[in-house]
Amino acid sequence: GANMGGFGIATAAPYIVLAPIAGLVVKELAGVKSLKSFGYFAAAVATGALIAFLTQGYFTSVIAG
Repeated sequence: GANMGGFGIATAAPYIVLAPIAGLVVKELAGVKSLKSFGYFAAAVATGALIAFLTQGYFTSVIAG
């Protein structure tokens, strides 16, 4: 029982983190002045998403471990 509860939190955590990021993305997209600045922003978002994905796997393995 306790393990499943921990797993549920680990599964939800990325969404809790991603929700405000998604809001920032929308805000940035609305205010993009040039394609170059958007490129930098997109790269930063992609990097953040990759890190979130990799750490999610790490956290789940630690919790399930």
